[in-house]
Amino acid sequence: MPGDENMAYHVLFIRNSHTYKENLPWVFAEVCRQAGIDVRVTMLAHPGVDWSWHLLSCCALPNIRFGGYDYVVIQQKSHPFDGAQPLMEQGLALFRAISDAKSTAVLMSTWSEKNNPEGQEEIDSAFAALHSACRGSLLARCGSAWHKLRGKLDLYSGDGEHQNSKGAYLNACVLAKTMFGINSSRLPPEIKTKALTAELTTDELRLLQKTAADT
Repeated sequence: MPGDENMAYHVLFIRNSHTYKENLPWVFAEVCRQAGIDVRVTMLAHPGVDWSWHLLSCCALPNIRFGGYDYVVIQQKSHPFDGAQPLMEQGLALFRAISDAKSTAVLMSTWSEKNNPEGQEEIDSAFAALHSACRGSLLARCGSAWHKLRGKLDLYSGDGEHQNSKGAYLNACVLAKTMFGINSSRLPPEIKTKALTAELTTDELRLLQKTAADT
């Protein structure tokens, strides 16, 4: 069970630049460590690609089938978002492979662009439909958490699409809650990791932790 001191969880991230920017898998592992859960992460990511690219690559399916992962986190290309139908078709194909490997699929619902706040509803709706179709999957509502902080805290890097250090920390907390039930509002107001490129203030951390816990 989560929190067992003798157990390490193995998590595979299949993603694109919205994952490797700010080294999200390792920020997530550090958040889990703060809560007493040992997580070992692996990342398969390439810039600008969607799930169909990963399905045709020489890496994703063999890693899913033979890697012995407890969880596989999948994040679709979202900028621009290609719509609900490609998400459903590609997501179901990945979900079947993950389920066949006896792993748990974690669907990471992403955020819309900084200048496209109205796009969040479409992304959230499409991921909710995919989650309903993928019985046994988990849905990490990262985009919803981002949307709550619009106008309060800037989570975007300079291009208005990728996560900055604050956005990565929020995503890590939402994923930790989704997968292990971690209440980020009970975490210490500090994080010591070389994965993030900027330090976060105590006030920023508390706001991000509360937002994740309430999402």
